[in-house]
Amino acid sequence: MRFSFVIASLPLFFIAITPCAAAEPRYAVAYARADFGRGEKIGLKKAGLLCLPNGAVRWGKGDFYVEPAELVANVGAGLAKSGLSLPEAAASRFGPAASEAASHLIGFRITSGRFDVCARKWGLGDRSRLRGTGRVTARWEVFSKAEQKVVLTTATEQSLTSEAEDFAALLEGLIDRSAEEFVRKAAAAH
Repeated sequence: MRFSFVIASLPLFFIAITPCAAAEPRYAVAYARADFGRGEKIGLKKAGLLCLPNGAVRWGKGDFYVEPAELVANVGAGLAKSGLSLPEAAASRFGPAASEAASHLIGFRITSGRFDVCARKWGLGDRSRLRGTGRVTARWEVFSKAEQKVVLTTATEQSLTSEAEDFAALLEGLIDRSAEEFVRKAAAAH
């Protein structure tokens, strides 16, 4: 009887001493924000068929604002398009929220930017279809929960000339490019 107990417990012993494979890091976007003050001039606005000067593009005024939650979602979507695995953003009934399930948290901050746009049909009531250029410089941070410290800090700088549906779409294109550059830099750092 004693001999059978020892044989039966051997598989458990080998499981206990076998080194576990390193867990694949799981990422979540902890924050995304822009360092622009409400009403701060971030570019020039032109309008009409001839793209005549029509004032300044001001952050947080009228059509030139993106909600913080939308900015976080755009950063997450850009990272996912670039191949970074992110858990679902919403909490499920059976598991923790994305930030709780993640081993690494990503922070994104637009430190500077400029948006020069023309809305050809603005005076005709159509504020969509902006043509123009956007440029952003962003700071990225990766925080390791296990190490309790920031393990990577990098900056990206992107520009885009586009005919976008609206300001949010132009900003989303810039975030996608910035996320792609960040993923390349993060892969090179490891």
